[in-house]
Amino acid sequence: MKNIFSSLINFMKTGYIGFAMGLPILIGIVVDIIWFFVYYRIYNGNIPHNISAQGLACFGFFAGLSGIIQIIRRESPGFTFDKPFRGTMPIISGLIIILIFWSSTLVMLYFSVINR
Repeated sequence: MKNIFSSLINFMKTGYIGFAMGLPILIGIVVDIIWFFVYYRIYNGNIPHNISAQGLACFGFFAGLSGIIQIIRRESPGFTFDKPFRGTMPIISGLIIILIFWSSTLVMLYFSVINR
């Protein structure tokens, strides 16, 4: 299991930036689908709003990790596959991605606690 995580981290640091940014979003979608499927089976199709808000918060957390990858690598996907953007603009873009996704995560967690 440790070898899988180390190869995943290595891919995010050295792989193609488009795939490296898309991987956390894909992981978030898969975790979200599993989350909703499990709670759909537990509550017999009537998922409470706070549980669905927690699932969306989980997705937002994983999707925000793509902004961290942009900041660490200092590059973002370009318009073509062979020319990524480098410099300060990907850092600003990564901060915006983190701000949007993680602030929505905090809002979803806030509303999941209030609706209990």
